[in-house]
Order: sequence, then C-alpha cells, then structure tokens
Amino acid sequence: MNVYNKTVYNEKLVRKYNQYYLIQFLVTKFVFMAFLIALLAGYLIYIHMTQYLIWIGVFLVFYLLILLLINRLSIRKAINSSEEIRRGLIIEFVFRDDLMIPSIREEVAYSQIRSFKVWKDLWIIKTQGQAIHLVDVQGFESVEQEKRCYDTIKSKMFNKTKKSK
Repeated sequence: MNVYNKTVYNEKLVRKYNQYYLIQFLVTKFVFMAFLIALLAGYLIYIHMTQYLIWIGVFLVFYLLILLLINRLSIRKAINSSEEIRRGLIIEFVFRDDLMIPSIREEVAYSQIRSFKVWKDLWIIKTQGQAIHLVDVQGFESVEQEKRCYDTIKSKMFNKTKKSK
C-alpha cells in the first residue's frame, strides 16, 4: 500500500483541531466542575442557604466563558504567531503497510501510534514521542484510499494492543 495525503496546515485546520480540543476539555473538566457545583448547590439547599445559589450559577457561567475566551485567544495567538499557518504549510503524508511518513525526515511505525482519533474530517494521530500529526481527510485522492488507510492504522493499532496483553 502506498497512499498519499496532502494536508494543508492553515487557519482552518488549526481552528478545527482547537475546536476538537475544546470539546474534549469541556467534556472532562467542565462536566467535573459542574458536578462539584451541583453537589455544593444540593448541600446549600439542604442547609437552607439558597441565597448563594445565584452566585454559584454565576460562577459556573463565568468559568465557562473564561474557558471559551482562553481558547479563542490561544487560537488567535497560534495563527498570528506562525507565518506558515497564515500562508498554509503543505505536509505530504505517505501511508504504507507498516509505517506512516509525515515528512521527508521522519518515519512513524504504526506500533508507535499512541492515539488515533477521528473528528469530523480530521485525523489526530499522537505518537509515543508526544508528536501530534493532523491529517486532513480531504487530502486523500479518493474515499477508498482514506478507508484503506483508516483500516490499516486501526488494525495495526489493534494488533499492537493485542500483543501487549
């Protein structure tokens, strides 16, 4: 198998990845904070101190707004500080039977992939060296090539986890 993908690292891709990251962050951190605040609100109702419930609700909304603001500012900073992202840096991925080549200088065996997430039309591949590779699904020449790559990566990752047990 020799499948090529041309991913353009541009503002759109960075926004897409940060949107994924924000949703994952909100699911984990914000839901936990909301659960703790709900417990505190229940306790305040139990001890008849309901006058503080409004402040707790305001705090929860303020916390959410701060998270969204920080995310928006970090996206803006990443886009403004990188000339490559503003111009659109093209990364050509080559997917073979046993490895992925994200650039000329690097080869990543499928056994080195720690995490493989699919979100909308974006693949987020994290390797053991803490590198994150973003692959735009629209960069494949055909849907069949995308499916073949997806199946190969998933099967190699499945075999890796199966062998480690």
